[in-house]
Amino acid sequence: MTGNCYILCAAGYAETSVQQATLWLEQAGIEPIFLGLKSGSIPGAGGGAVPAAALISFFVGEEAIRPLPDGLLLAGGAACGRQLLTDPRVHLLVQQMGQAAKPVGFLHPVSYPFVALLNQQAGERPFLLQEERTIGEFMNAFWQQVYATE
Repeated sequence: MTGNCYILCAAGYAETSVQQATLWLEQAGIEPIFLGLKSGSIPGAGGGAVPAAALISFFVGEEAIRPLPDGLLLAGGAACGRQLLTDPRVHLLVQQMGQAAKPVGFLHPVSYPFVALLNQQAGERPFLLQEERTIGEFMNAFWQQVYATE
């Protein structure tokens, strides 16, 4: 497999599902890139952290300098979901992904208030939710959507 996948994380993200998704992507030969709301490292809910290799402003707004990723995963967790919910750049990026027919997936535990608001804005294109799926089931389904849009 080839391509890239950005994983959008905010402070308090659920580390286990992000780690599992990262490992799955790496084993599949897909480059996972951590996307942050601001520069620096992004602290997880369990005390770990990931480096923000790219900023959301690289994709939206006046500073947009990068093409959209092949796929976008949004980290789970209540604290992370609240931050993503209140940042208009996240809504714009998800909207742009939908317009380009590129998949957006939500890692466990899914922030349902965030998904509900995005569903109202997105129209017909459904999001892929990990929910009770294993990481392998979810990532296989997600990456099939990436290949379907190429």
